[in-house]
Amino acid sequence: MSNKKWIWLPYAIGCLALVIGTFYDYTITDFLYKKMPYFGIFFEKIALFPLIVMVSFSFAIFARFYRNKLWEIVSFITCIYALWDLKKYWISYDNLFIWSGVAVLAIVLWFLLHILTKQLSYDFIKRRIHWFQFYVCVLLSAMLLTTVIKMVWGRIRYRQLEHALQFVPWYQIRLFSGNVSFPSGHTTAFSAILCFLEWKENPYEKVPKWKFFLIWGLLLAMPISRMIQGAHYLSDTAVGFMITYTMYLVYRYWFRKRGYL
Repeated sequence: MSNKKWIWLPYAIGCLALVIGTFYDYTITDFLYKKMPYFGIFFEKIALFPLIVMVSFSFAIFARFYRNKLWEIVSFITCIYALWDLKKYWISYDNLFIWSGVAVLAIVLWFLLHILTKQLSYDFIKRRIHWFQFYVCVLLSAMLLTTVIKMVWGRIRYRQLEHALQFVPWYQIRLFSGNVSFPSGHTTAFSAILCFLEWKENPYEKVPKWKFFLIWGLLLAMPISRMIQGAHYLSDTAVGFMITYTMYLVYRYWFRKRGYL
């Protein structure tokens, strides 16, 4: 099978998962719910933080490469968001003390990223700048689309169900109900690790097998963890993945066409 044909395999698997979810969403999540709690907690509360920090780091790279301080401000704002997103999974309440702590930690995180960018040679940044652009484009565009769909679709999460009769299949839209199960935001964001398949010394370098299987293994682990946590159904995660995978292919094509990847 040629490489061009292989790119359709994830879509086939995603569509198959969507079809299975159409009939067995509730059954599958009900079976997995709280089966491996620490596995679920790790992927829910920790796994996305490094990916968001990578966005902030990318903006810090842009600030140095383009010599534009505006990117430093964007980098700092992203640090605040990364820590706020992390905080909401560990601390359920807000007050001035909590937000002051987030602000202080954001300053520390931004400062550390700033120092790290200074340690990188200009040649290294010049060679990798397009990869950082690629990563930011894939992650942010996929999350923007997923967030819009979530708000409109209005599907209730498994763990919010008070009884089974509240369950609705993915294809039944509950416009602006306030529920945000479909599609899975965690799966959408985490699927951006696909971008690391394009971290190469040259465009003709083959992806090492260990990296290939590690990334696809992690991509399988995230949907399972979301169902363990009762946050999503199989169909939610399938669509979340396919959104990011589509953005990955679109931007990869665009960057490769211009010789950037």
